[in-house]
Amino acid sequence: MRKRIFYLSDYELQVFLVKGKTLTEVQRFQSSDNGEFAHYLSDSPKTPIVWIVDSTQEDYQVTSLPHVYGKDHRDLMAQKMDRLFKDMPYTYGVVQGREKHGRRDDRVLFMALNNPNLLAPWLNTIMVYKVPIIGIYSLPLLCEALLKYFPKAPYLLLVTHTPQGLRQSFFVHQKLQLSRLTPLKVLAPQEVLTQISTTQRYLNNAGMLPERLSVVILSDIAFNTDSTLFNLHLLDSHDFAQQLGLQGEKTWYLHHFMALLHRWHITQHYATDSPFFYYRKVRLALYILSVLLLSGATMRGLKTLEKALIIQQQGEEFAEKTVKRQAALEQLKQKKPNLPLDILLIRSIVDLSHHLKARHLSPRPAWEKLSQVLSRYPDLFLERLEWRVDASENDEISKHFIEGMKLHGIIINNNEQNTLQIFDSLMNDLRQDWRVEVERSPYSPSRRLQGQIGSQVNNAPFVVEILIKHSTTNE
Repeated sequence: MRKRIFYLSDYELQVFLVKGKTLTEVQRFQSSDNGEFAHYLSDSPKTPIVWIVDSTQEDYQVTSLPHVYGKDHRDLMAQKMDRLFKDMPYTYGVVQGREKHGRRDDRVLFMALNNPNLLAPWLNTIMVYKVPIIGIYSLPLLCEALLKYFPKAPYLLLVTHTPQGLRQSFFVHQKLQLSRLTPLKVLAPQEVLTQISTTQRYLNNAGMLPERLSVVILSDIAFNTDSTLFNLHLLDSHDFAQQLGLQGEKTWYLHHFMALLHRWHITQHYATDSPFFYYRKVRLALYILSVLLLSGATMRGLKTLEKALIIQQQGEEFAEKTVKRQAALEQLKQKKPNLPLDILLIRSIVDLSHHLKARHLSPRPAWEKLSQVLSRYPDLFLERLEWRVDASENDEISKHFIEGMKLHGIIINNNEQNTLQIFDSLMNDLRQDWRVEVERSPYSPSRRLQGQIGSQVNNAPFVVEILIKHSTTNE
């Protein structure tokens, strides 16, 4: 997505379009070109704006505040901001860390635009055309994101040239402390070094420079001198842009790099009362939600259609089989005109054939397996064995039938406890291969025993039924 960048200096407004890593300047407006600026906005009022401010009228204050949370923190920040920049509409404060000693107070950077009229004419016209503003940003504060490309140093001075002159930004542990914009018509190497030395003396006098200063100069000016006062690093702006794959400019200024490299987000430095960007985000969220709902409904519709096609195909196959069978029945009727053929009759004949097949089942395999089990129990006497074949209670007779064996027997033993152990062991052996239902146990705890525990039990009758499930098909 293309981004529209406004770069505002003390004397003009430049408009850029960013696409990928390519920067294109669209137009420039002087402060007196309000009519032309309004005409430009009327052509594309819905394109959001990222606004970068690069001014000599920006003030910075670094101070300490007690470390508190929530509403107390917000109230403390607002009170301090009001004392530092009273009646200034464009202000910003950010906590940069905590002190290492004492109460470990918060270190806070407060900043403001001293001249509200710098923004007012442009902002009023933007409000008339309801153009959404992503944010208004301070160029020096944005430069914190640029430091990762430079040699790391605890105390660093970034020196760059802008359309207005020389910009010097001082950072402590990669956090902005102050920035100076010096109007210079010609950026001669000696003049640049003089300005750096002036800034260094100020930092020393203010007690802000306990260590040796590191200076990074990002410019297309050729420097052939070394300094013994600070660590100097020279970066050619054209080589730096080429290294990062940036395109679109012949002369690279600081705001060009920030326009292409910074990742814009909702947190802005100088907040405005413009609700249009918020409304745009709400519309975009509703649009995405609508697309997701439509996509979900479409996917459900496609799945339903797929199921319907499968059912239709199965119906067509069933209809085709029905037609073929009807044709076969007609041919059979022609050959046997007196034969009463219909579907219900054929189904009854098939069921009868399966039942007859089940009736011809031999009981010998089950009896042989049963005899092997009973041979392990010499105290058990089998009085009667009933064998039968029935339809399955939980299935159609055309699929399964049940072979049943009912055992009537007694356990001959002199001890009731041994009788129960023998019966339980018998049940475990039978259930290894078959389903077994106990109709009568040799002893029921629900009945009160007659006599004393341990009395002799000569006859302990039991009745159990063994159920074996068979399939009528040849599987």
